[in-house]
Amino acid sequence: MRRLIACLCLFLLPVSVQAQDRPPRYYKVVGVASGDVLNIRAAPDGSAEVLGGLEPGAHPVEIGATDGTGNWGRIAFMEYEGWVSMKFLQEITVPMLPDSTRDGRDTGLPVGLACFGTEPFWGVRLDSAKSATYSSFEYEDTPMQIGFIAGASGRLGLPAALEARAENGLSMTATIGTATCSDGMSDSTFPMSITAILEGDQLGSRVYEGCCTLRTTQ
Repeated sequence: MRRLIACLCLFLLPVSVQAQDRPPRYYKVVGVASGDVLNIRAAPDGSAEVLGGLEPGAHPVEIGATDGTGNWGRIAFMEYEGWVSMKFLQEITVPMLPDSTRDGRDTGLPVGLACFGTEPFWGVRLDSAKSATYSSFEYEDTPMQIGFIAGASGRLGLPAALEARAENGLSMTATIGTATCSDGMSDSTFPMSITAILEGDQLGSRVYEGCCTLRTTQ
């Protein structure tokens, strides 16, 4: 519990991110003909450079923000950040991890959320309400058991905190919140950030910061 409180305090310290007004929303690509793609553009403009494309039916497409008109949504896809036309996106509901302290409420954390950081490279994927997978140079693809996951008291959704432990003794206490986050290695920004305390024989005790996203499947 002391580690959890310490992690929550760290989450409140100023970092190089800018808070957003709301959590990301999730969509499915619709209205795009078979064999065609929804263009990902470098700017919210139909004449901007095309960076890539989303196939018909691709989901979940994570929209962290929209432009001033609401006609374009910002996404992080592969190694770049881009904009897609909201005309071809239909909002969907994605499964959320339940709050272990409040029956019937969710944490605002989608199942499958991937969090990651650089220098050093590390990552954790929230596979289910009870399990996660941590990976780093020291601990490659390590299954972890989630013992506690909950949203902030008196609030709905994010920020949320969790504790997890692996059979090899690795433990993690983390908070995840809604904030524009840069991974420091690419031009992409992501709609959620994480602060984590890791403890293990091969790590000692370390505090990591990183970004979180729900990846799109084509």
